[in-house]
Amino acid sequence: MKKIAGKIILLLVINYLATFIFTLGFMIGLVWDIFLGAAIGSISLPALLLQPWSFFIVAMPKAVFWSPLVTTGITILLYNLVGRSKFRTPIDLLFSTTRSRIRKICWISFVVVLLSLGVSRLVDFPPIRSGIPESSIVEEAVEKISPIEDSKYYSNGAFLDSEWLWKARLDEEQFFSLMSELNLKPKTGLTEESNFFQQAPYWWNPKNYEGSMVYSTPEFPEKNRGNNGFYALALWSPNDEVMFMWIKDHYL
Repeated sequence: MKKIAGKIILLLVINYLATFIFTLGFMIGLVWDIFLGAAIGSISLPALLLQPWSFFIVAMPKAVFWSPLVTTGITILLYNLVGRSKFRTPIDLLFSTTRSRIRKICWISFVVVLLSLGVSRLVDFPPIRSGIPESSIVEEAVEKISPIEDSKYYSNGAFLDSEWLWKARLDEEQFFSLMSELNLKPKTGLTEESNFFQQAPYWWNPKNYEGSMVYSTPEFPEKNRGNNGFYALALWSPNDEVMFMWIKDHYL
C-alpha cells in the first residue's frame, strides 16, 4: 500500500507541476512572447500526452487549482480499469519497456531543445522584432522625424499593459526631435545599478559614457507598474549615436 500511495502522490505532484507550467507558458505566450510561451508550455507535454484527457480539464476556469486532482483520479481509474495484477501509472508506462533508454534520451533531448529555445527567446537571440515599438504614441512621434536606422525592440508584455525595450541609431538632431515629440525631459541620477541597465535582451547594452544624455517622462516607474499612462526613459550616446529607450504604455 505504501508503494501505491507513493506512486499516487508522485503522479499528483507531476500533474500539478505540468498544469502550472502549461498555464505559465500559455500566459507568457498571450501577453509577452508566443515562442517563449510555447517553449515553456511544451515542457509539460510528456505528462499531458500520457494523460490526454487532461487537455480537456486544464482548459477549464481556475483549472490550475483542481484539475491535477481530477486528472490524477481519472488516470488511476483508466490505467487500472482492465484487470491488471499490478498497479500502474503513466510513469510505469514510460519506463516499462526495453526501449525506455531510447525514450529517456528522446525526452531529455526534447526538453534541452525547448529550454534552449526558451532561453534564446528570453535574451532575444536572434532578434525577431525590427522597426518601431507598437505604441501609437511612439509611432506618431517617429513619423515626424527622418527614417530611423538599425532599429529593433523587445516586448516585455503587450496586453492591457505594454512594455518595450527599444534600441535605434539616431543622430543628434533626430534624438532631440524625438525627445520633444514624446515630451521627455533631461534626467539626472541614472546609475549603473538602475533596472534600466539590467534587462534581458543580449543586444541591450547601454553605457552611460561621459557626454551621454538621459531623458525621461516625469517619475518613470522603474521598479513597479506606475499609474496608467505613457512612460519612457531614454539614454543616447554621442559616441556611437545609439539610443536605448525603456517604454511603458499602460491601459488608460
